[in-house]
Amino acid sequence: MAETEVEVSIPQDLLEKILASVTPNAVLVGGQSLAFWVSHYGIQLPPQFQVGAISDDADFLGGREDVTAIARRVDGIPEYTSQRFLSALVGQIKIPLSRHEYVNVDVLHRLVGLTPQSVRERASIATVGGTDFLVMHPVDVFLSRIENLAQLAEKQNPQGVEQAKLGVLVARNYIEEIAKDQPDGQKHGLKVIEYVVKVAKSGAGRKVSRDFGIDFRGAIPGYAITIEAFHKVRYPQILLELPTSAMIGVTPSPKATT
Repeated sequence: MAETEVEVSIPQDLLEKILASVTPNAVLVGGQSLAFWVSHYGIQLPPQFQVGAISDDADFLGGREDVTAIARRVDGIPEYTSQRFLSALVGQIKIPLSRHEYVNVDVLHRLVGLTPQSVRERASIATVGGTDFLVMHPVDVFLSRIENLAQLAEKQNPQGVEQAKLGVLVARNYIEEIAKDQPDGQKHGLKVIEYVVKVAKSGAGRKVSRDFGIDFRGAIPGYAITIEAFHKVRYPQILLELPTSAMIGVTPSPKATT
């Protein structure tokens, strides 16, 4: 009888080795990029994420050379996707931790709802354990969690919903940060707020609000904008424009309509 193997969360020291092994153009995306910004902004995790992790695996926007480099660095088992297949997956690396446990790393050449070029152009430089690497921009993290929940059946579960809610909070904290700390921060903050509104009013935004109770008001820190005209005119308009749902404040079923 074959022994059962279980995929587990990536230990921090192993993640640092993986980050140190990828090519300079590879970008950390997916749940681990969300986890990075959640940690960066000190966002409180919901109880179900306290023991485990936001995401078990790690995803990179990269190429075949990244699959090879990661596997070599961590003694992983690489598997390459044939270029004949119409798949977003370049390849994956299975990393055994014990006889019964392993972690997984996926390398992708495209993402849901975003173009590879835009993700690379906006990616932020981050440092973990003395290693510099590229991580998906906070606004792209927000969009990717919304698009994944709206479009991917395998993400339409409690974890996917919580990731989308955390993505909303990442966007909120990013707006607070730039509005306060950057030159022209108020102007930039207003642009990001309008982008959030655009996402909320999109097909994906309306779907996740309607079907999964995602509340986009949480992504807009009105108090961070000190422009009087915004509070008198635009902010009230935004609150009326954003999609609402009877499910907001209610834990959705993992079998929500797709």
